[in-house]
Amino acid sequence: MRHSETLDKLAMALVQARGKMRPIHKDASNPHFRNSYASLAAISEAATPALLEQGVMVIQSGGAADEAGIEVITRLQHVSGEWIETSVRMPMDKATAQGAGSALTYGRRYGLSAALGIVADDDDDGNAASARGAWREQSSAPRSAIPAPRSESGPVI
Repeated sequence: MRHSETLDKLAMALVQARGKMRPIHKDASNPHFRNSYASLAAISEAATPALLEQGVMVIQSGGAADEAGIEVITRLQHVSGEWIETSVRMPMDKATAQGAGSALTYGRRYGLSAALGIVADDDDDGNAASARGAWREQSSAPRSAIPAPRSESGPVI
């Protein structure tokens, strides 16, 4: 995370805005993962009026990109000049305009949710993001060739 030298005014504005944000409704679903989530539009509609009332603007843009992914930058800018900026790198399924557009939309949704401390997805306890089960199932390597996670006291089985 990057930020301005001071954050006093922005921090106070964000606390006040967060208390006035409308509830965020999970208005979309992903049948592949059988989960529901709040779309970028739903998050923006719930957060923007409260942020603007406190003098905070959201600025999002694409950053560095290559065939594998694109960086999405989210900045919360206060009228005082104070700011906080984060970035998330989103993978692209395809190196096409549609792939980049999809990655940007996902990145904007995740970036805005994270910057505002908003829960916009079902909590799957990390299963969708965990490569352990999926990677092992898809790997052509024999099971014994895949290193097991280790703990302080030895391998975890």
